[in-house]
Amino acid sequence: SKTAEDTKSRTRLMIVGPPNAAKTTCALTFDHPLLVESMPGEKGTDILPPAENRVIRLWEPIKPDDPIDWRVVVKEMEQEQLDVLSGKCGKFTTVFLDGIHKGFEVFLNAAKEQSKGQSGEENGLIYWNMAATNFSKYFNRWWYSSIPFFVATVWSEIEKTDPLAQDSLKNPASRSVWPAFAGKTQRNILGEVNTIYADVDAGKATWQLKPDERIKGIGIKLPLEEAQKLPYKIAADWQVLKKLLFPSPEAVK
Repeated sequence: SKTAEDTKSRTRLMIVGPPNAAKTTCALTFDHPLLVESMPGEKGTDILPPAENRVIRLWEPIKPDDPIDWRVVVKEMEQEQLDVLSGKCGKFTTVFLDGIHKGFEVFLNAAKEQSKGQSGEENGLIYWNMAATNFSKYFNRWWYSSIPFFVATVWSEIEKTDPLAQDSLKNPASRSVWPAFAGKTQRNILGEVNTIYADVDAGKATWQLKPDERIKGIGIKLPLEEAQKLPYKIAADWQVLKKLLFPSPEAVK
């Protein structure tokens, strides 16, 4: 079992945002030794240069016309996770998963294959719950690990908030931005993880720490009084956010 002090020494962070919002490049601001691991099908992680105390792990490109057994891909993801958590790949202060929404798609595709009966047809009632359950187990193994900083990036998507409202982004009541997870998985993860919104404002990469009428599902898990003191936006830099979360140098070792 883990004590409150054990949990306090670990940070879990989800970075949500559209493409080209510097979600991947901000990985370089996190504490090293650093492992950056792309999810299967994620493109763009290769822009990060390997360096001393920094490991970049990329999946081979998934070609749309190639036959893929997604259940095998899930097993490979879980084995890589086991290798990292067991220390086989080295000891890391930060593990940074790039494009975790792509990882969910792998679990969903695997569940679709597994749900096929003798007819060969997918059973939607089965595979959605199966994908959500299996992905949550994968995610929670990272969450409950002893790794000090676990970070994941995920695309944002626009969802209709009010079905009766006029369909326009100019109307805050009609649509809002959420992490690109489906239903049950979105609710489970957002209820547990510090979630921030990445964007580029006037050419500068920023992180939004608080929700508003348009950006939903984000926030830092702190006591209310401390959370209210956080700024609305900061530079997209973990060292900046870390100083806000842990004011004293001794808070995180």
